[in-house]
Amino acid sequence: MKRSLFLTTIILISLNCLSAKTLFVKSGERGNGTNWADAIGDLQDALKLAIYGDEVWVAKGTYFPTACKTCNQYERAKSFNIPNGVKIYGGFAGNETSTAGRKVKDNPTQLSGNIGQDDFFDNSFTVVSFENVDQSTLLDGFIITGGMSDNKEAGDGERHRSGGAIFNLSSEDKGSSPVIVDCLVFENLAAEGGGIFNNSKKGSATILAKKCTFLKNKAVNAGGAIMDFGTESTINSTFSNCKFILNEAKFGGAFYSNQKSSQKEIFENCSFVSNTSDFGAAGFISSDSKSENVYGQNCSFKNNVSKTGSAVFIKEAKHQELLKESTKPKSISL
Repeated sequence: MKRSLFLTTIILISLNCLSAKTLFVKSGERGNGTNWADAIGDLQDALKLAIYGDEVWVAKGTYFPTACKTCNQYERAKSFNIPNGVKIYGGFAGNETSTAGRKVKDNPTQLSGNIGQDDFFDNSFTVVSFENVDQSTLLDGFIITGGMSDNKEAGDGERHRSGGAIFNLSSEDKGSSPVIVDCLVFENLAAEGGGIFNNSKKGSATILAKKCTFLKNKAVNAGGAIMDFGTESTINSTFSNCKFILNEAKFGGAFYSNQKSSQKEIFENCSFVSNTSDFGAAGFISSDSKSENVYGQNCSFKNNVSKTGSAVFIKEAKHQELLKESTKPKSISL
C-alpha cells in the first residue's frame, strides 16, 4: 500500500513538471500570456491561471491587487495571493528568453498597495500573501510597497492588521515556507510586521529571504520590517545578505521574534542601519521565545537608536551572553 502511494505521488509530480508552463505579464496588454507578444495585462489574471510548477514572468511597471476610486474594506482586503509551487519573477524588459537575461534594477517591477486615492488611508491591507506554500514557491525581483495593515477590527496577528507588504500564514501542519529573492520591501505599515508577518497559526510559517532590502517600513507595535509569530509551532526563518534600513517600531525596529516554542532564526551577512525603536533598535526577542537558536553571522549594526538595546534586545536575561557571542564575527562592509 505504501509503495503504491509513493508511486502515485511520483507520477503526479512528474505530470506537473511535464505540464509546467510560463505565463507572461506586461502592463496594459490584453493577451492570453503565452509569450511576450501576447502577454496578460493584469498580474491577478495570471495568478488565477498558474498552478504548481508554473512560472510567471512580469515585465517592468506597476501592478495593483485591484483598482478602485473610493476603496471599501472588501477591496482593501485583496492581495496578490501567490499559489503553492509557483515562481513569480519580476525585472523583465519584456523581450527576454530566460530569467538570467533580466536586469532587475533597470526594469523596476512594482507591486503596489496604493489602489485608490494618492495617500495611504485606502491602500491594500497587505500587498502579497502566501498560505501553506512550500519552498518551491518563489517571489523574485520586485519592489513591494504601499501596504497599510490598519484594520482595527482584526485581532492581534491577523491578516489586515499585520504584514503590510507580505503576510505568510501556516494554517495547516505542513507549514508555509516561501522564498523571497532580490526584493525591495519599501514603505509599508502595519500594527505588527510592517514588511513581513509570519503567522504560525498551525504548522510553521517561515521565510527564506536572500539579497532583499527592507527600507522605511513601520509597525505601530512590533517588528518594523519583520515579525515572526508562533504559538506552539517552530519557526525557522533565514535572512541572507539582506539590508534593514530606517525601519521603525515600538519593539524591534527591524525584527521582532515572539514564539513560545523552539525556533531557529538566522541572519547571515546582513546589515542593520539606522533602525529605531523604544526597545531593540535592530531586533527584539521576547521572553516567551526559546531563543537559543537565534543568531547572526557576519552581520553589522550601525546607527541603530533605541531607549533600550541599541542593536538587539533580548528580554530573557539568560540569553544575553549568547547573542553577544553570536555577533562576534567580523562585520560586513556597508
